Amino acid sequence: MQKRILVAEDDTMQRHLITLLLGWHDYEVHTAEDGAEAVRMCLTGNFKLVLMDYKLPVMSGHSAARVIANFTRDTDGPAIVALTSLPERLREEENGPSSVFAAIEEKPWDPKSLIETLDYFGNAPVSASERPGAVNSRAGGAVPTAGLLVPDMRREIAFLSGQRPPGPARILVAEDDELLCSLLTVALGARNYEVDSVSNGLDALIMLGQRPYDLALMDYRLPKLDGLIAAQLPRDLLPKLQRPRLISLTSSPKLVRDEDEGPPFAFDAVISKTHDLQHILAAIDRSLGYREGARPLVPGYPEV
Repeated sequence: MQKRILVAEDDTMQRHLITLLLGWHDYEVHTAEDGAEAVRMCLTGNFKLVLMDYKLPVMSGHSAARVIANFTRDTDGPAIVALTSLPERLREEENGPSSVFAAIEEKPWDPKSLIETLDYFGNAPVSASERPGAVNSRAGGAVPTAGLLVPDMRREIAFLSGQRPPGPARILVAEDDELLCSLLTVALGARNYEVDSVSNGLDALIMLGQRPYDLALMDYRLPKLDGLIAAQLPRDLLPKLQRPRLISLTSSPKLVRDEDEGPPFAFDAVISKTHDLQHILAAIDRSLGYREGARPLVPGYPEV
């Protein structure tokens, strides 16, 4: 049986990412874009869980959570989990038995930690009088932990303001072949790139929406979410200057061109897996244009 959850988030990209993630984990997801809408939906619907952005338009997430808690104080109301980029500040404000939040998840959120937190409160109903109050799920407490993503704040600020991030280029490798993924990660790291890697399209999409990348190298056929779809959503939803270069890694470049209908295309370029590792690395260098004498890719859909 699917668990009903209300997700209150005004950022379109974040809302899409959370909906995809929760849908994959068998949640029935309903969404609100502001605090007032979240209150209306929560009081007229039967939600066991609410995931609430702390900063919402019309009515803040904090105020909306207090209204919901006030109206459900005599019943087993929903467990409300806060999303915030300032967890310590919120925890200081909300710590104690009077807290309206069952837990706090830090932005950028970690998919595993978020699911563990929601599953915990979704599977173990807690009455209002028993809630621990403002538990930071990444800092211990009643909720299982899954490790903390520590962002480089300079890059995050640049990313959110639409500027190119400072420092070494950051690359996301999305590849379900474990050996190839490891080879690419090690080789790119040796070239002084910052590298993150995932093994499925859903995790790739979440990472692209959460962190600033200069380039994403994506296998065209990925489990959970196809590489093409995982590339299309950032292209459609992220502001132009926040979009990374998206390169498809495939054994069939012609298939990618045939299925990626454009313009605009989901991918900036395609690299054949039949090439050796040095060719693939050189193509990435050219795409970023960071190496001496490198020539950036021209617009269109080249095979590199």
